[in-house]
Amino acid sequence: MTVKDISREELKQLYSKDYPLWVEINLQFLKDKAYEMIDWENMLQEIEDMGTRHLKACIS
Repeated sequence: MTVKDISREELKQLYSKDYPLWVEINLQFLKDKAYEMIDWENMLQEIEDMGTRHLKACIS
């Protein structure tokens, strides 16, 4: 499966099935400025979780 061949629904499914591939594809979409293809729901959750983890690390 290549970035050009994936649908938004397939990308959303990859989040739970193949996380490293999900990251790779979303990163490529960001680099290509193909914002309409990004799995925003899961991407925003990941960014929020990352911020929380970093805050907890700073506090401890």
